[in-house]
Amino acid sequence: MTFLPSGRVVEARRGETILEAAGRGGVFLAGPCGGRQACGKCRVRVADGTVRTEPSLHACPGDIERGWVLACHAVPEGDVRVEIPPESRGPSGPLEASGSAELRRRPAFDPGPLPYLAGDPLFPQSPLATRAFCVLPEPEGADAVSDLDRVIRGLRESRGLDGIEAGIEAVRTLPGGLREKGFAFTVTLAKRGPRSAEILSVDPGDLSGANWGAAVDLGTTNVALHLLELGEGRTVGTAGVPNGQARFGADVITRVLHAGRPGGLVELQEAAAADINRCLASACREAGVPPGEVTCVQVAANPIMTQILLRVDPSNLRRAPFAATANAFAPVLAADLGIRIHPRGRVHAAPGVSSYVGGDTTAGVAACGMAVRDEISLLVDLGTNGEMVLGNREWLACTSCSVGPAFEGSGISCGVRACPGAVEEAEVGDRGETARLRTVGDAPPCGICGSGLIDLFAGLLDAGVVDRAGRLQADAAPSRVRRGPEGLEYVVSPGPGRGLFLTQPDLDNLLRSKAAVYAASMLLVRRMGFEFDRVDRIYVAGGFGNRLDVEKAVRIGLLPDQPREKFVWIGNSSLAGAKMLLRYDAARAHAEEVAAKMAYVELSGDNAYTEEFVSALFLPHTDLARFPSAGKNAGPPPR
Repeated sequence: MTFLPSGRVVEARRGETILEAAGRGGVFLAGPCGGRQACGKCRVRVADGTVRTEPSLHACPGDIERGWVLACHAVPEGDVRVEIPPESRGPSGPLEASGSAELRRRPAFDPGPLPYLAGDPLFPQSPLATRAFCVLPEPEGADAVSDLDRVIRGLRESRGLDGIEAGIEAVRTLPGGLREKGFAFTVTLAKRGPRSAEILSVDPGDLSGANWGAAVDLGTTNVALHLLELGEGRTVGTAGVPNGQARFGADVITRVLHAGRPGGLVELQEAAAADINRCLASACREAGVPPGEVTCVQVAANPIMTQILLRVDPSNLRRAPFAATANAFAPVLAADLGIRIHPRGRVHAAPGVSSYVGGDTTAGVAACGMAVRDEISLLVDLGTNGEMVLGNREWLACTSCSVGPAFEGSGISCGVRACPGAVEEAEVGDRGETARLRTVGDAPPCGICGSGLIDLFAGLLDAGVVDRAGRLQADAAPSRVRRGPEGLEYVVSPGPGRGLFLTQPDLDNLLRSKAAVYAASMLLVRRMGFEFDRVDRIYVAGGFGNRLDVEKAVRIGLLPDQPREKFVWIGNSSLAGAKMLLRYDAARAHAEEVAAKMAYVELSGDNAYTEEFVSALFLPHTDLARFPSAGKNAGPPPR
């Protein structure tokens, strides 16, 4: 199978659908319904060759005659060439790299010196794995102790370590590793505690400067990875891909259902491992580092993504009482998960809080430092699943809500992740007749990422192109508002085909997403006996772009109307936290403390949440008194 326009070639297995083969071959194809022919988002055109398929709601006999089929229900009967239309494919460029100087317009967030990151005198950086160069006296006379005992004794004397273990694979490296350079060797150690470690391998010579680790944000929609040089903690490579599990369903519940099918959990886990391996390979190429030299991986993810990665059945998370199998997991041998790093390297998962709040949230709390400060802070993480945390060093409370993948570019006609060419800034002018755009990396526009969607929504409201109910106005901006297959749509940028555009269903998705975030944030604050004006600082996180215009986020009612100096945009807090956990013992201990003391506030089934959500389904809100900065420019009322 040859996929166009990328030209990527994938060998399909007998009986395999186009969607299945594409996912296995690393070709991104939208499939939010999990291959049930319900959404029509995986439509492709067979340009050459024949496939076996049947008509459906989204592919009538006429469509099939013209080559248009659903990839989830089309099986190749020989060599085929498949064209993937823009609305069904992801961009080929890398995901935004949080902290990447060439993409970021604002300085990367720096929380300043945090008390719990004072460092460890045994391991100055105290990373999850370290490489130590040692020179020991060779065996002679009465000092003919075993090689392993000699290494352990040397580490105790030079490193102050008490508990040291070595598996059989590590022991097998001892004879050559010690004697080839006359007992001058490098020992690779995996941390097991402040004063204990496991020997992963012993190699001849000084390799102490060649130690790398990877931090991973395993999101529902996107996967992002940073490669770190663990000696100094420098980021030397970045990469990201759309989550390959999307072919089994866009949302986590659909994936949990797939996990319950025969072989389903293995398919999902292999997809997660494949995404991490693709990111590793890309980041390692950038840094000139062999993947086998990466000694550890720190993952931050929500509870379902964590359990799937570790091949733990997540079915309980969709059944009352919705209990997770575990909120914290011991390190796992990377090879057992199919992650291609050092043969005996380990994968660590950040500890979670509850069935709905996972390690991505505890990592985010660690990243912003809100749990070590006296001021009351609110963390709002805008992912596919929204998490909110309120509190300070004394107490923490959290909640979650279903936001949907709109802010991460999924579920939107021309939505993309934050890659080169993604529209990240937009200004709508001349009553909607013009739209000035800026893309990531100033590359030609290929789609719209989350920050660009927020800018456009706010701009269309200000220009009167949408009313306060988020409805496009047929008589507004004649050169831009047109009628498309799904009703009215706004042309963001003319171009080949239909160009870049936003449809009414796109705007409806954005409206529901922003309403969910605001309603959950408001309810959490009120449940704890506060109002927004009592909150000293609001951290806004999300991996959907390189920047966020807070003014425009407030304009559409995504964020509360508070003094702008309260807001701090921290980007991908899950990834930033994972990097901290990768580097510091104290950060890992802090994350465990955060997870243990955080109280979960349940909103599902809460009538108050439903009322707040419905009230927030206007721009900026039904109650304009909550958004005084909107003033007289609230936008046209709904018709």
